[in-house]
Amino acid sequence: MRLLGDQQEGKRAIENEVRIITKLSSKRPAHPNIVQVFRHGGMDKSPYYYLDMELCDENLEHYMNRYRCTNTPMDIWQIWNIMAQIADGLSFIHDLGELHRDIKPNNSISDVSCHGADIF
Repeated sequence: MRLLGDQQEGKRAIENEVRIITKLSSKRPAHPNIVQVFRHGGMDKSPYYYLDMELCDENLEHYMNRYRCTNTPMDIWQIWNIMAQIADGLSFIHDLGELHRDIKPNNSISDVSCHGADIF
């Protein structure tokens, strides 16, 4: 849930993000590397907005930190696989005429139940 506060610009940014996510989620069949959004909304006078999305275990930043904490290197093929999935998801987004302006490990979700590396 995101806090919008009284800033109209923040609300417009959230509404634009929801428009794009809804556009991406409405494509059938769903792209395996795009997080699916089922519902979204908010109340007129409330500073809160919600996105009801598929449940995934962790983002890529947390996934990589597990390796760092144990001083265990990631397998090169595992890295290539994750990057290929992210690139495939970004290609799908770009083919629909949209641009992801916040690509970072925190916005990439890794989970077997979510088909690998999804982009949010």
